[in-house]
Amino acid sequence: MLMLLSMVTTISQIDNSQGESIEDLPSDQIPDSTSSRAASDWEWSTAFGSTEGDDGWGIVVDQDYTSYVTGQFRGTVNFGSCSTCTQTSQGDSDIFIAKLDPQGDFLWVNTAGGSTQDAPIGHITQLANGNLAIAGYVGAGAAQFDSIQLNPTGVRGMLIAAFDQTGNWIWATEYSGAHSVSDVRAYDITSDDSHIYVTGDFVRSMVVNGVTHNAFTTGVSAGAKDLFVMKSDYSGNHVWSQFSIGGESHDGGRGIAVDSNQNVYIAGMHSENAPFGNTTLATNPTHSTSVYNLYEALIAKLDSNGNWLWATSHYGPHLDIAKDIVVTQDGLGVENIVATIYATNDLSISSTNNVISGPFNNLANHMVVTSKFNMDGEMMWYDVVTGYDNIPAELTTAPSGDVFLCGYGTNLGSMTSHHSDPQYDDQWNTLLDDWAGDMWVAKYEIDGQLDWIVTSGADPAQSTLRDCALNQDNVPYVAGGFDGDSIYSTPHPDSDGTLNAGLSPGAAHVRDGVFGKLIDDYSTSNPDPCEQFNGMLGPVWDNSTVNNLVAGDIYEHPEGSGVFWQVINSTNTNADPGTNADIWSDACTCYEIWSSTSNPIVWDVVGTYDLYDIVEYPAGSYQLWHAVDNVPANEIPDDPNNWRFWQPCEGTECAQFNGTLGPVWDSSTSNFVSPGDRYEFPANSGIFWIVNPIHTPGFTAA
Repeated sequence: MLMLLSMVTTISQIDNSQGESIEDLPSDQIPDSTSSRAASDWEWSTAFGSTEGDDGWGIVVDQDYTSYVTGQFRGTVNFGSCSTCTQTSQGDSDIFIAKLDPQGDFLWVNTAGGSTQDAPIGHITQLANGNLAIAGYVGAGAAQFDSIQLNPTGVRGMLIAAFDQTGNWIWATEYSGAHSVSDVRAYDITSDDSHIYVTGDFVRSMVVNGVTHNAFTTGVSAGAKDLFVMKSDYSGNHVWSQFSIGGESHDGGRGIAVDSNQNVYIAGMHSENAPFGNTTLATNPTHSTSVYNLYEALIAKLDSNGNWLWATSHYGPHLDIAKDIVVTQDGLGVENIVATIYATNDLSISSTNNVISGPFNNLANHMVVTSKFNMDGEMMWYDVVTGYDNIPAELTTAPSGDVFLCGYGTNLGSMTSHHSDPQYDDQWNTLLDDWAGDMWVAKYEIDGQLDWIVTSGADPAQSTLRDCALNQDNVPYVAGGFDGDSIYSTPHPDSDGTLNAGLSPGAAHVRDGVFGKLIDDYSTSNPDPCEQFNGMLGPVWDNSTVNNLVAGDIYEHPEGSGVFWQVINSTNTNADPGTNADIWSDACTCYEIWSSTSNPIVWDVVGTYDLYDIVEYPAGSYQLWHAVDNVPANEIPDDPNNWRFWQPCEGTECAQFNGTLGPVWDSSTSNFVSPGDRYEFPANSGIFWIVNPIHTPGFTAA
């Protein structure tokens, strides 16, 4: 009987608050809250509201599948059965923050606000220290965040605020303007390991650290908006701000993302002659001083110090706006960006290398454009979806690089689509066209192929999506509102009993708020970091000299450890593996690399093998060997004479235990043993043995 020894230690927005033409500010409430469990495509949905306007504006999901949410409400609202679930606003609309359990029920609720209108339209982000931060605006006058009082001036001040996981406000700060008509709003927020980033726009002026930044007010631009980007630390202290001031009409940020080097990416809008560092953007080429497009879609990049690096215009003859942007990772940790644009009638998509795609013509009023770029702003793919009034709101991305596009719309006409890759052209065309007025969530694979799309139920309501997020299993959650009786996991009646308005600009939206989670079928798998090794190993790492590293190179470190690392970004360095996540992948053992391949190699007598190939020998034993040279046929790995071809993989002897131990071995009697059986020997030694998978079942006392 052969036994293997193992020492096992016990181991935003049709821009409803954009201010150009659509305003979505809340308005007296009678309690109504419903929470429901799985049905159809939705595992749960939780609604709240009354006869006035309420909305869910942001959602993030923690590792324990609880959710932290934010939104706005007016009057008295009963969010659920928790001790803090009944809340009354102080003014026209207040901000709420809350925690939901894994089934979507409210665990606690806290609020903030003043006598005017306050809303977290800039969503929510979870910080690396576990706290949460929101962004949006507070209306003029005093606004209370527990014991913290803010005193914005003008019309509104931009808000950033943080709270802990039990709902206590930690800090809050606002940035107002210097004029009575000043109006400053944040439309999106994100964070990295140490900082918070927001973007938005301001009317007339914005004061930052005592410096007044005046909006461009010459000629046709009087009363128009200008764009800002801001970076703060985790305590709310200002680090830097950047602006685009000088466009002749509306300029503003609507989406923000940050990469691993703290470069910042902006999605939004720009007008004629809007400056972005050394780049000045124009609107549609048919611009004139009398009749012209007020703004085009904007995608731009800043460095970690807030300097503009590049900016691109995505234009057409009517109003266009980039709604959101995310940083994705593909393959060996290579970062790219994906943006989504809400376009009117026609659109041409630009790249920093001057490649123009389009123009694309919509069959009706509005279309959805999703595009992927490299970090230098060069186009990788696009997907253009036409139809009647479909509106992208948010993007979120999984570790695999797959992207989830979330939106809403009336969708009363047939849908067609155009893709940069002909094999994915028309991929939206077969979708049902009867989901009028619904939220929808769509999943793209990394190459732009549409995988699936899910909507809220067929109902008379007009639903509006504000935010979406993924849990650790990459299942989508949504936040938003609805007007009219709606269906998600179960019917949610409209609190005021009527469908007040559709999506028309300027309509008096009287919504209820809603949060929801799709069933687990709608997800994407996380990548196996060891799969990228493609079953290969590499030499021992040498830090005594600067090495020219090429993405995909593999090194063992420390020597003899059986632990391997892969280069994810080409560079020159002597930095050890594991010290810089921008250079090195996660560590992988020989067994993890071998088992993650689609067809793990088992040694074959007629096979030939390349340097660093990993093979199993004997078959079924989990004993792994790696080639230290190119290996001809018939060179058996465990032959002592073949040391120049094969070395055993360190640390793979225990892989076949799969984390399971067994009873104490009793040699006083003959035992029937089978391949894979586990025993401790000697008793109480903490040393375990497994019966070799190639052993023939039988009795032994050995």
